[in-house]
Amino acid sequence: MTTTVPLPEWLRGDFSNLRNSSGQLITIYDPLNTIPDGSGGIIRQPFPGNRIPEDRIDPVARRVREFFPAPNATPINQFTQVNNYTATGKAASDDDRFD
Repeated sequence: MTTTVPLPEWLRGDFSNLRNSSGQLITIYDPLNTIPDGSGGIIRQPFPGNRIPEDRIDPVARRVREFFPAPNATPINQFTQVNNYTATGKAASDDDRFD
């Protein structure tokens, strides 16, 4: 099985290296920090350094992040980290299958 898992820094809220497939930085905006633009809209403010402060990470998310394994494979795209985890072996399945 090959899949994608978040990088350790992403799990800590550090998205300073989050990029699209072309290598362009993806900005993380603070949903609680917006200002009116004067024409009825709003301007979103990014998190400084593209880092979400630890105290802004939901307590449930803090607990869930410990269950993600660390990346262990070379991703197919160095920017997006797609397919950066590989696992082998048998896994129990309770799916009903009809072949």
